[in-house]
Amino acid sequence: MKKLISSVLLSSMLLNAGMAPALAVSNYSQTATANETKNTVNAQEAANTLIRNHCQYLAGNAEMNQNAVVKSKLSAIEKNAEKALAAYQGVKNPYVMFSGDGYDMSDAKTVNASPVTSDPFYKNAQYLYDMALAYATSGTKYYQDAALKQKLIDALKAFYEVYNKHTSYKNEEGKLFGNWWNWEIGVPTKITSILALMQKDVQAADANLIANYIKAFDNHLRNGKNGDVDLTSATHTGTNLIDITANRMVQGALLGDTKRIEKAVSDMMTVFNTIDPYHIVNNNTDGVYADGSFIQHHRVAYTGSYGKLLLQKAVSSLYVLKGTPWQPQDKVSTIENWIYNSFLPLIHEGYMSEVVKGRAVSRSTTGYADAVGVVEAMTLLTTFLSESNSKKMQQQIKYVVQSMPVKFNEAGLNLPAIEPYMAIMNDATITPANAVKPGSVVFNAMDRNLQLGEDFTFALSRSSNRIAKYEYMSGENLKPWFQGDGAFYLYLSGVDQTKQYGIDYMTTVNPYRLPGTTVPNEARKTIMELYDGSQFYPKYTASSTEQNDYVYFPVGTNTFSGSVSLKADGVSMAGMQLGDDNGYVAKQKGLLPDDFVAYKNATGNKSWFLMNDQIVFLGSGIGDTQKRDVTTTIDNRMSAPDAKITVTAQDKAGKAVAVKEGKYSNLQWLCYQDESLKTGVGYYFPQTKEIKIETPTITANQKDIRNVSSQTDNMITEKYFTMTYEHGKKTDDSYSYVLVPNATAEEMKQYAAAPSIEIVENSKTIHAVRDTKDNITAINFFEAGKTAGVQSSKPLSLLMKQADGKTTIALSDPLFTQDTIKVVFDLPNAKVVTKDDRIQAACTKDQVTLTFNAKEFYGGSAEIILQQA
Repeated sequence: MKKLISSVLLSSMLLNAGMAPALAVSNYSQTATANETKNTVNAQEAANTLIRNHCQYLAGNAEMNQNAVVKSKLSAIEKNAEKALAAYQGVKNPYVMFSGDGYDMSDAKTVNASPVTSDPFYKNAQYLYDMALAYATSGTKYYQDAALKQKLIDALKAFYEVYNKHTSYKNEEGKLFGNWWNWEIGVPTKITSILALMQKDVQAADANLIANYIKAFDNHLRNGKNGDVDLTSATHTGTNLIDITANRMVQGALLGDTKRIEKAVSDMMTVFNTIDPYHIVNNNTDGVYADGSFIQHHRVAYTGSYGKLLLQKAVSSLYVLKGTPWQPQDKVSTIENWIYNSFLPLIHEGYMSEVVKGRAVSRSTTGYADAVGVVEAMTLLTTFLSESNSKKMQQQIKYVVQSMPVKFNEAGLNLPAIEPYMAIMNDATITPANAVKPGSVVFNAMDRNLQLGEDFTFALSRSSNRIAKYEYMSGENLKPWFQGDGAFYLYLSGVDQTKQYGIDYMTTVNPYRLPGTTVPNEARKTIMELYDGSQFYPKYTASSTEQNDYVYFPVGTNTFSGSVSLKADGVSMAGMQLGDDNGYVAKQKGLLPDDFVAYKNATGNKSWFLMNDQIVFLGSGIGDTQKRDVTTTIDNRMSAPDAKITVTAQDKAGKAVAVKEGKYSNLQWLCYQDESLKTGVGYYFPQTKEIKIETPTITANQKDIRNVSSQTDNMITEKYFTMTYEHGKKTDDSYSYVLVPNATAEEMKQYAAAPSIEIVENSKTIHAVRDTKDNITAINFFEAGKTAGVQSSKPLSLLMKQADGKTTIALSDPLFTQDTIKVVFDLPNAKVVTKDDRIQAACTKDQVTLTFNAKEFYGGSAEIILQQA
């Protein structure tokens, strides 16, 4: 940061000295001009460099675009332009420049229309950008095409008149309408890039158009302050902030306004700060946390969507600022750490996990497509790293791509990344290597857990009064109700994950039967069903606090949601209490209108013991205060309708059980095998409890979960193998089972003959499990209590391993709010070997008493090692 500040000060001094004449009005040069010598520090040249870098990031240059490996990318650029040109109708009616559903902007001028969408403005800008990119990209058939240039100039003038009329995104009645993102980010991103790509042409046609557009962008920053970024604004955070500031950097360069560039870069640098939940700056909770979690929208686990975009924009900003006084070289290591600690653990063989996508989980362009953006960022980042770190990153890139069971989409990379990416993949001296090792990954700051096996990834989604139970917004993810209530995803290696998850799964899976969830049996209506097709509750404005809190991303009422880990052993124990959406509580208190619909959830405590190649599930206190029937879904495996599925099972007497649809009261184990995918999952049932099995074939429309203008009707049919515990109307029921990834029937038979898992306690107040093989005990105290020789004074998550005369203990506060917790162990004649500073120990001949300082630790794990005589 010091380097950045000193460079900025130098640039300001040059400007004050009169050394920065107005910027030249030329289209971006694809190679450095002669007067831009390496050691010359000049504000104009720096701004020109910024514009050139930005345009090169988008359109490449003549040299790189001649490379054969970019042909598919150039073809994609041409096809996008062709689609836009086919829809282009001219500017006779500037509100309807393009044909097609969702492109007519006329509602914005119709006084009686009271439009609720601003999407047509963004869609028009996108089409214009597609045309401009083809025009500015060397190697396309549209490069510098005179007819296309004229169309673009005419359209830019016409679009400005329409866009500028609706300052602060109001219609001609003066009413606010539409999604703020379109006004402040979507449209400015596309138009700013067009103005950079066509700078000379635009200036020649209208010397004031660039400045006028930028003034309009400032006027549309309704969430900003005085036409600029407001770091205290709830919307100018995280990925949104880096998008806005990246645009303002380029706009500053186009205007020759160095102060604008400096301010934009300075604001951008704040996204690199690690969020400290106990010392919040500017009321902002969006960004990367110390444990690698990424939050957007204040409370949504979002690494796989907004986080991915933040990563891409952060690296592209390094690229755009390269060779200028504003280049933030000291942020390179921060981005590098993000990749290894925040992103890669969530990518299984090139597939981004569903647990960190928010509403984007309902989109078709997720999963493997997400990895393309991450790989692009990694590829470009290698040029900023030291030689050794660059080599490590290159090995990681090769591992991610070569581990994918589907073809990597090279055309999805931006042009500057394609050639270096291909060089990495074609270099035989670069061997694939994965820096992410097997074991538990705990993202407590966003209520997520991973267990990384040698041949699987288990991903768990929790929620709390801190983290949203789900995200629904703008017609996306319409059936989200239980996605944060312990839903899990099991990614098995060597398999195309879209055969098990992705858009087809989200479309067809019964939303009341998500694996791992415990739900009341009732039919719920989507927001659009409840409110006559509206994408939000109509009595509040679309972007209001009330929509955020009660409709889009409500938190739960439960405070207990956390996990503890033994780092050296790669195991963890997670737990949560079920809670209601805060909208339900607000409705009961009379804080919401009578026609606002909110649903009540079931009650219960849930735990997961994640270790090596098995996951233990516990549930207790299961019930419902409204006396509805309650169901826990053990698992719900998707397969193709014609897939060959083999199910093998055995009862507790050791007899084979022929499994079909129905109820089974005495199963000891079951193995589900998809012969088509060559995968298997085993289930071990420690307790005797009736299990219901169903095998429905489900057909559904993708619009059932994503009802937006760009989503086409697409019917999907999949088959499911559904196992559930039917709790009925019991008020204090329980369950337990063990999931064994990639197990065969023979392996499950052997496992059940000598199980290493012992359920010590599964009561309403305590969950305790012991693994006798590795001698590890895992406990969740939902309130003060004692079990397995351990007594806790308060709610606590705990792991304890005993081996070679030593006892290793890990402690975590699952409430995130407690100060000190006293824990007493029946461990005689022990002494401290090593401990974290947060733990104080008192050892006697019979017991060990630990005082755990959990204050401002945000669910972190503290460890102590004891030696017994």
